[in-house]
Amino acid sequence: MDNRRRIQRGACRRFSARGSQPRHGSPRVSFPEPQRACLAVVARLAAGGLLVAGLLFTNAARATGASSAASQETAAEPSAAAHRDVLDRYCVTCHNARVVRGESGGASPLVAQLRAAGLTLDTLDLDAVGDRAEVWERVVRKLRAGMMPPAGRPRPESGVLDDLAAWLEGRLDAAARRRSDPGRPAAVHRLNRAEYRNAVRDLLAVEVEVEDLLPADDSSHGFDNVGVALRLSESLLERYLAAARRVSRLADLPVALVGGGAGRLAGNRHLRYPLHTPFMNLGLALLEKVDVRVDRIADSTGRLAGV
Repeated sequence: MDNRRRIQRGACRRFSARGSQPRHGSPRVSFPEPQRACLAVVARLAAGGLLVAGLLFTNAARATGASSAASQETAAEPSAAAHRDVLDRYCVTCHNARVVRGESGGASPLVAQLRAAGLTLDTLDLDAVGDRAEVWERVVRKLRAGMMPPAGRPRPESGVLDDLAAWLEGRLDAAARRRSDPGRPAAVHRLNRAEYRNAVRDLLAVEVEVEDLLPADDSSHGFDNVGVALRLSESLLERYLAAARRVSRLADLPVALVGGGAGRLAGNRHLRYPLHTPFMNLGLALLEKVDVRVDRIADSTGRLAGV
């Protein structure tokens, strides 16, 4: 540590002259501006080194603790072999391939039911639960409901079946995370009526009665915001455009014209027109600038003057 301090002081001394003593009071060391800056850098570097060391130590301690906890959890958790013993003892005696194929069990209502179920637990691999997830989901539902083993059949002591169900659920969840399949999303997802009303209110602070402007939305499985059900036909697009024109008149939105129109439009101007002036009046004025004369576009009432 002493050698490090001497090196740091020597590094700073190369940048400036020696410090001065105060005229009054107790002796105090003061440094010129370059040397104070140098000492500040050294102090920050030292503090940064301590911080990095602390973080490394903390992360190492966390990693050690996590590995220790994982080891304890692994040691405490029953293995797949233990759960296989439970299945073989209490479940496979009925749910096996020989019974399903009709090679054993004779003829009885119970055997007929087992054959109809088609569950062969002796052929399923507990090390690959995710490969037959749909079958193991059925097993978990039966275990959680307390339906298996059925009444009158041998059952393990309390908690064994719950541990088996929890273990299977953990393996199923892990397999689902590895093979997540959210399905095919809709290519175009338009806003439904409620979403359109909320978007207009949040963006423009305008309340509109969308029920008067837009038709009711199609629903799928009771929901009206499913993308595949929200089709966009030509007539519906016209309704949305008409609704947008209505909203633009209510909100009194500013319009920015970009470009000079080959010298036909004067820039750097801010023009104001009466409230609720139809937007298509601007369209008529712009068409006239390019020598296209029409009498009316949509809800226009005349050309804007001064454009």
